[in-house]
Amino acid sequence: MPIQLVAIDIDRTLLDDNRGVSEANLAALRRAQAKGAQIALCSGRDLPSTRAISQPMGLAFWLVIQNGSLVIDPAGRAVYTCSLSEATANRALDVLNRHGLGPVVYELYPRAQHVWWQEGARSAPGMLEFRREHGAVITVIKDIRSVLTKPVSHLEVFDSAERVLAADREFAADPEVVAITNLSSSQRGAALMGIYPAGTSKEWALEQIARTLGITSAEVLAIGDNLNDIGMVRWAGMGVMVANGPEEARKAADWVAPSNNESGVAAAIERFVG
Repeated sequence: MPIQLVAIDIDRTLLDDNRGVSEANLAALRRAQAKGAQIALCSGRDLPSTRAISQPMGLAFWLVIQNGSLVIDPAGRAVYTCSLSEATANRALDVLNRHGLGPVVYELYPRAQHVWWQEGARSAPGMLEFRREHGAVITVIKDIRSVLTKPVSHLEVFDSAERVLAADREFAADPEVVAITNLSSSQRGAALMGIYPAGTSKEWALEQIARTLGITSAEVLAIGDNLNDIGMVRWAGMGVMVANGPEEARKAADWVAPSNNESGVAAAIERFVG
């Protein structure tokens, strides 16, 4: 079946290690659209930093944001958004506290650029500056529980992989949340985890897009690099991981493309879309 939808992770997949889009990757996206395929950028990023990548390319994209908890169509409309209730978010905070993890809390769409930052919460090197650069409004707060008095988008933590993965295992027993964890590419031994409403995933969001387009997963090419891409890569008719991803992620792929620094996205599109 011809590929009708190309779903691409952003960081360390579409982007190289300098956070740039190569000319080869950009040309491949243009070719795919010229052949009639639609493109979905799928990321754990928030809305401002996702648009900072999508808008300069000048192409029409579906945006699968925050690991699938927010979906924006090519016309810029939010077609799906979900939230954590006050009770669920507070229960999640209890788990994080038990593991000594300070969270970041994201406000619901359309104020999706507002982030509350627990005083003392860790972040990847340069991440605070990066978020502010791309439009995030960050409020540092002493007691994060004081903002969990209404539904929020999701919670996020960055810390040692040992602590984060221990909390991840505890969240697995809660039927109302899903913890989505990635190993850090910028800091050895660290991990990033987002806590979302149950059912949130890139593949679930892509399934909704596929239904809207009237296509099946067999007509989807998904390209990723990390643990939060495994689901969409397995769901798609053709699943690709770039070579720079961890071994666990690469094992989930039908094909392993060259690395993000070698325009692996372009290689996958050329091979499976033409």
